[in-house]
Amino acid sequence: TVAAIVGWDSYSRSQTTQALASPQRPGITAPGGSAGSANQGSSESGAAGSRSGNTPGAGGSAPATASQPPGKGSPSSGASDKPGPSSSPGTSASPSPSPSPSPSPSSTGPVLPAGYVWHRFTAAAMGSTAGFEMALPSSWLSSAAGLSAHLNQLARNFHLTIDLAPWTYVGPLAQAQSIEARAAKTDTGYKLLSLAEIGFKSVGGFTAAPAAELKFRWTKSAGGSYSELVILVTLPTKAGVQPYHFALTAPSATFSSAASVFHTAMTTFRPLPS
Repeated sequence: TVAAIVGWDSYSRSQTTQALASPQRPGITAPGGSAGSANQGSSESGAAGSRSGNTPGAGGSAPATASQPPGKGSPSSGASDKPGPSSSPGTSASPSPSPSPSPSPSSTGPVLPAGYVWHRFTAAAMGSTAGFEMALPSSWLSSAAGLSAHLNQLARNFHLTIDLAPWTYVGPLAQAQSIEARAAKTDTGYKLLSLAEIGFKSVGGFTAAPAAELKFRWTKSAGGSYSELVILVTLPTKAGVQPYHFALTAPSATFSSAASVFHTAMTTFRPLPS
């Protein structure tokens, strides 16, 4: 009996001495990992916290988190740890791709003439109250600068600009008169061909609205006679009232062909309220 008591006392002292010689700090080793130094554990924990949006506060250490499998991504900084209804824990939902343009604006939209394709300029992209959509032959290219949309047929030097900027004057005719006066002063060889108040439907518009038409001719500094047709109309939309300034320019010799395309395209024109 005395020998057993002495043996047990020696074993207990040995185990206690071993435990005191190698203590482990809680919260540093990730589950399933191996223990390391205190500095190494704190660094790994901080990196995991930064990726998951749980950056530890000053003077403390964040609890270790298991790393995510490669290719799954990590939640954005500041996001809640609680997964959303369509997410699974440990993965981040991929953003949905942007919708591609539809072949027609809506189920009740106009039927496109053969060879015509849609060009769309949203209010958000243009910075205007409302945008628009319009179909033109597939050879026409589109671009935008500020509040102006540009549609060009480069091979024939046809250019259509649709400006969405606010007008100086409220009425279409008054605005057309101000444009005419400015062009008469600045354009070489300027010649007025027509200036009148018209109905929007008379030029292919989809709705009845007061509009104005201005047509003139001038000579480019590099040579050659050009003609320009301007249509001005203000249309009510779900987002508010939006003015539209159409300006078609083409060489005078082929302007009738450009005008024919323009009037066909006008039958497809629709405002885009958002």
